[in-house]
Amino acid sequence: MASVGAVSCDFVRGSAPAKKQRVQVWSVPGLDGYGAKLFGLGDSETEFVLVKRGTSAAVLAWARLIEALQGTLVAVVNDWGSTTSAFLIESVAGPEMTAELGYGGARGELRIRGVVT
Repeated sequence: MASVGAVSCDFVRGSAPAKKQRVQVWSVPGLDGYGAKLFGLGDSETEFVLVKRGTSAAVLAWARLIEALQGTLVAVVNDWGSTTSAFLIESVAGPEMTAELGYGGARGELRIRGVVT
């Protein structure tokens, strides 16, 4: 079941990249070559798209629960069952709500951005 933290979702699209070495490179005019500084593992910024279907009240309550997770470390389980542990949610965008006539309710979509710590 797709989820963010302890909050279940109908769909969670996306996956987090593995941590990679962060590098800053610079050059000085008039000198040959480059300078480089290694900062350790990181460079794992990513975005997940979350979807929930239900009544408009249930979708709004779900969106508020996800928004309350901003600034916390959570585990994210995507549609394929892949788990991303220790994901720091930096921002939550949305919700974008649309009516779903076939389901008699609403469809909400949120985007969360963050990094793997």
